[in-house]
Order: sequence, then C-alpha cells, then structure tokens
Amino acid sequence: MIICNLEENGGNKMSVFDKLFGMKDLDKRVKEMNAAAAKKGSVKHSPLPEGVYVVNFELSVNNCSAELEVYLGEMNEEGGKVVSLMRRSRYGENGYIDEDKPFGKISGGSEFTKKMAKLFSDCNVYGWAGFHGANPPGVLDGTSMSFKAEFSDGSRVSASGSNNFPAGYHVLKNALAEMTTRGILEKAELEYGGIVLKLPDEWAGNTRFSFSSDIAVVEVVEGKDSVALLRLEISESGYRDDSENVRYRLGRLIKDGEEFFVSLYLYGPMDSGYLSAKNKNVFKDEKLDILKAAFEGDSRDVIAQTVSAVEGEWFAEKGDTLYYSDGRALFDKSRSIILSLFAGGDYPSGRLVLEKDGKKYISYSCTYDRNRLRTLDDLKCRMHKVFTEELTGRIIACAEKTGGFIEENGYLYVPYEKTPSDSPYGNSQLKEVKNDHLIVSVRKKAEGDGKYDYSSAEIFEFPITRNEDGRFVFSDFYGWDANQKTTL
Repeated sequence: MIICNLEENGGNKMSVFDKLFGMKDLDKRVKEMNAAAAKKGSVKHSPLPEGVYVVNFELSVNNCSAELEVYLGEMNEEGGKVVSLMRRSRYGENGYIDEDKPFGKISGGSEFTKKMAKLFSDCNVYGWAGFHGANPPGVLDGTSMSFKAEFSDGSRVSASGSNNFPAGYHVLKNALAEMTTRGILEKAELEYGGIVLKLPDEWAGNTRFSFSSDIAVVEVVEGKDSVALLRLEISESGYRDDSENVRYRLGRLIKDGEEFFVSLYLYGPMDSGYLSAKNKNVFKDEKLDILKAAFEGDSRDVIAQTVSAVEGEWFAEKGDTLYYSDGRALFDKSRSIILSLFAGGDYPSGRLVLEKDGKKYISYSCTYDRNRLRTLDDLKCRMHKVFTEELTGRIIACAEKTGGFIEENGYLYVPYEKTPSDSPYGNSQLKEVKNDHLIVSVRKKAEGDGKYDYSSAEIFEFPITRNEDGRFVFSDFYGWDANQKTTL
C-alpha cells in the first residue's frame, strides 16, 4: 500500500497544526461558519465539555466515484493519530471486502489530543448527533458523507448527509484533509510511497508538499499563490503517459508483493505563465530564485537521477522492456490510425466533410491525435511514433490507392467511406506483450452468427522492433479494410 507518514520526527516533519494551511485561519473560518449558522437560526453551538476529548472517529466521503475518501482517528490522553486513505469495496468469496490504501498520516502527543478536541468542539461535532441530511430535490450528483465518533465521556455521535451537511462539516473535512496531506518540506528530499527523491538544498523550508493516494506535488507557495515544481506519480497499472518531454520514467518499486511504476513530471519553461510578471512580483528572494533555477536552469535532469527506495526493492528504469500498459497503448494508437485512414466514415461526428470531383472526404481525426493535422507530413510524423518508416510508407501507399489525401483550408482530408456492417471481424483484445511482438485476440464471425455477433476468435501476432530513437514500434500491422482482413 502507498503511504506517506507525517510523524513528528519523520522526514517530512510538520509542527502539528501550526504550519498547516487549513489551520492558520481555522478560528476565522469557524467564526464565519457559526455566524452564518446563527443568522439562519438553525444551529445551536454545542461545544465539548471541559476535559472531554475524541477517542476515535471515522469520516467517509463519497465523491461520486468507486472509492471512498476516509479519515480515521484514534486518541487518548497521551496522544493519537489521524490517517487518510482511499477505500474500495470488491466482491470476494465471502462477500464484499474493503480494500484500504492509506496515503497520509499525522500524529502527536498530548497536545495533539487537546487540539483535536478543540477542532471538533469548534466545528460543533457534538451537535451533529442524529443529523441525517436528505438529498435536496433535483440534485443528481455531488457528495455524501457518513460520520461516527466516540468521546472520552462515553458519548457517541453519528451523522450522515447527501449534499446536505451539518454546520461545521466542511471546515472539519477540509482540516482533516489538509493536516494529513500537506506540509512544509523541511528537508531537501521528498519521501513518498516507499521512495526518496533528493531535491535542491534551497527547496528545504521554502516549498510545500501535498499528495493524494498516487500523486505527490512540490510547489512554491506565498500566501494564496503557488507554483508547482514537480509531480511524482505512482501507479500499479503502468507508467503514466510519457508524451511530455519533461516526464521521466524513474523505475519500478516491488513492495509487499505489489509492483508500482514511478514517474516524475518536472514543470518547465514551456509554461510561460510560471514566470509571469505577477509571479515575479509575488515571489521574492529565495523563492523567486527557486523558480528561476527550476524553469531556466539545468537542475531538472539532476533531480530525476536521485531517486532511491526506503521500502521494498527498487529497479531503475532502463527503457529496454515493453510493459503491458505500453503495449496496450501502442496497439490502441496504431489501430486508431488504421481505422481513421480506412474507415474514416465511421466517425464523422464533429468533423468537416469536403466534396471534390464527385467524391466525399472527411477531415482526418484520430482518437489519440489531440492536435489538428494540417498536412500529410504531420500524419507521417505521428505514424513514425508507432510504426517503422518502412511500414508507414506501405500504409500511406495503401491509403493513397483507396482515394488518397487532400490538404485544404488547414485540414488533412481522407476518403469518406463507411465500413460495411457485415465485417467478419469485431473487437480486439491484447492478450500478451513480448519485446518483439504482441499477441492479440480478435473477435470473429462463426457460421450461424447474427449481424452483430462474433462468437469465435482468431489470434494474431503483431511484430515489434525498436526504431532509431529506441521507441517500440510495429514493423507490420493487420488492418481491417472494407469487409476483409488484409496484411499491409
């Protein structure tokens, strides 16, 4: 499980509550909350009795996703802790099982217990007892919550609500999120998810870190203004998209029998707004120097080479392995290009249609091409990222035989032709990834199948090689042109 511990004596040390973004103006926010509630005449403040503290609590928040955002707390007179985690339920042999992924934690001594008691008292948690906020009419999405707590005097409080919450809820929820996921970086390193990333010395004390269950961010902060410096991403399903030239594949971490892929995104000078006149006026001295060094200096490559593991086993990325997620993305992008060239008429929504010499053409569009392609050379450049140059030439030649391309009005057009609905092949599924080929299962019509039925399957091997840039690309690809399979 990914977890970043914010112990008082840990690497990312925080003075409990004192340096927390959500705590600095807590008194002001609580006063505003109570004033608003008093104006409505709907809430009577119920502070905790003197000497009473929170023994334990659980706050679960559903943000209309498959995972719950959960905050757990345990306290006694000597101290306590608060943990933030994501909870997902899956069905097992004995029914539903909760899988928790902790990602934040803060703890402290007796003073921590007292300040948590004050937070709960100021947020009127005692007054939440029995609150069940019904969803307002006409509200179809949003958030819901369930809460339960036990106090040292033996009393218990439970509450729930759907887009309808007790006074003080948002202040408490935000405070719990801030204290467990954000703090000042006091050392020139970021420890997160079982790895340590060394950072420039001047970042210590001048930058703030924040994180969720799979992303950590370091940023320069001044008041309400902030500028992100880097983003560390950890995924169990493969590296994040590396299309940006400032994203690094750092390596894989094997921990507790699980494999995690670690990527680093370093923000750079391509975002001119980061060193805008406003930021130069807001950030002064050391903080402005940090921004200039990050966006104009050469420290970015150095940071990417300073990662090490503190938990589990670390394998630095060498770039010589095609992982399943990469193979799937490579196949999907390639197939999308093939369909866009030879079955462009199947996807006309939002595209331009051009008629020339009695033949219809449609502006080229590919699922993975975010930017408009203006020329055939633009298309070839995109194709070289997934096909060899030799295969790219064969595909272009094949497309030209079926109608060719037209460059007009800043668009690249391809023939507008529907693919017959009785094609013998249907959807495809990537089965296995090797360094020299992909194994793909393609749904196929069998005798007796209906119009849209594909009860059989055929296995294809798609050969892969490395191009001059070291990128994995296809050296051959099976395309579905018209109603028959052809090898390009």
